[in-house]
Amino acid sequence: MLVSGSGPQDRDSTLHGHRPFLVLADHLTRQGYAVLRLDDRGTGGSGGDLYASRYRDLSGDLVQAVTFLRHHPAVRAGQVGLIGHSEGSSLAVMAAQQLQPAPAYLVLLTGPAVTGAELLDQQLRAQLNASGLNLTQIEARAALQRQAWPDRPAPRSHRPVWQRGGASLASLAPLRAVAVSA
Repeated sequence: MLVSGSGPQDRDSTLHGHRPFLVLADHLTRQGYAVLRLDDRGTGGSGGDLYASRYRDLSGDLVQAVTFLRHHPAVRAGQVGLIGHSEGSSLAVMAAQQLQPAPAYLVLLTGPAVTGAELLDQQLRAQLNASGLNLTQIEARAALQRQAWPDRPAPRSHRPVWQRGGASLASLAPLRAVAVSA
């Protein structure tokens, strides 16, 4: 099952004329995998309101979709997994924690390695820097963003987690190395 990133996306994850989930689904299908892609809430053929949804709602959607796949007669129930892109990686992990049995696999593509508050802060800073604002202007706008969500903790640092000493690359040791040909 493919899980899209942030923002309203159709089942192909269409962006600027490119449809990466269509391409990925086509490749996986040609390799013999069944692939489920969904339109986000309120997008394409789906009802609902993505912006009124919480993470627990969206991860619940994934649990329902995996349950559907596991009961489909053409799918081997024990081999269902999740492939999440960007924010979809976080949602895939949340859904995996709720599923019994756990998914056969999780593939996390460009998932965030920081908290949501830090991610929003880093994204804002990068966008403002790219638009030409100076450091003083960027700091002022970042402070405004933090005020908009006062219950969020302030970001600890603007350096990636592996540069802060908050995580060790050794913590990745249990992961199996996978070679991918170009």
